[in-house]
Amino acid sequence: MTTFQQKIHYVLASIGLCITVNLTFAATPAKPASAPAAFNIESVPMSSIALPPFPYLSYPAGMTEVDDKTPALFSNPNSTGYSSSDEKFDQAYVIAGANLRQVEGRITFRTVLNEKAGLSALGLLRNYTKVIKAMGGVKVNTILPTEKWLEEKNLIDNENTLKRAHLPRRGWEEHDVYLIRTTQGNVWITLSQNGGFTEFLVIKEQEMEQTVAMLTADNMANALKQDGHVPLYLSFDTNRDVIRQESLAAVDEIVKLLRAQPTLRLQIEGHTDNIGDKNHNQNLSLARAQSVMRALTGQKIDSSRLSAVGLGASKPISDNSSEEGRAKNRRVELVRS
Repeated sequence: MTTFQQKIHYVLASIGLCITVNLTFAATPAKPASAPAAFNIESVPMSSIALPPFPYLSYPAGMTEVDDKTPALFSNPNSTGYSSSDEKFDQAYVIAGANLRQVEGRITFRTVLNEKAGLSALGLLRNYTKVIKAMGGVKVNTILPTEKWLEEKNLIDNENTLKRAHLPRRGWEEHDVYLIRTTQGNVWITLSQNGGFTEFLVIKEQEMEQTVAMLTADNMANALKQDGHVPLYLSFDTNRDVIRQESLAAVDEIVKLLRAQPTLRLQIEGHTDNIGDKNHNQNLSLARAQSVMRALTGQKIDSSRLSAVGLGASKPISDNSSEEGRAKNRRVELVRS
């Protein structure tokens, strides 16, 4: 804590006496910064505008697509200046108010090379902004991705998280987040810009399409006989080891399998994708494997027939660069032991 001394000299001329008084004052302690208020999505009015087809925004006239590798915008002499990547279902982060918000749904991420757009950077930005507002979009971010608290959470410097969040690196001059509320769901659009690029991320919030069916006890038995292991895609609460209600039927099938084969012993392996902290993923994968084991012993399966291990992201079975690949890696495997 900073202190300062102030010397005050009182000269009593009438008696020729000089008195020096040393006073010490303590600086008022700074109040700790309060956490930013939660963003209220209801504060944004519903849009009555009929939206065009996803991704809602077109490109400057005359531009055609190149591949989704940004360097190709420069290296391809035939490029007219934009690239894109699309996911039918993924998750990303947006800044809403002064908070980071995770959203899931259909996502497109597009990059435009300003010099090929036939517009200045400002002209391109204002064109997109005008269209977004015409659809009922409201700007909702009150901070930029370069805020100190974001850096402290490693959301700027962590490459995996940065890629997943689609947050621009330092040096980007603009980053605006818009929300369009519709009766069909929320639409988030972020506009980011530096001297050479304009990027936009569009997220249409929607549920994941379920394409994986539950394995039955017979399916598991056949897979264990043929391959020695079987992957299960159980649903857990986010970042927790609590098995969700919709996956309890799969646990019941494991119980049927073990009861039908009294000599069968299983190792239960927990696996994660590679997003986030390595130690956290390791611990989470173990906790989830142990949670499955507890669910089985809770149905009178002898614990001596079971073991649990957490392997984190160390044994991926698919590419972690897409949500589809990461979803395959987030699994529990039964291994014959």
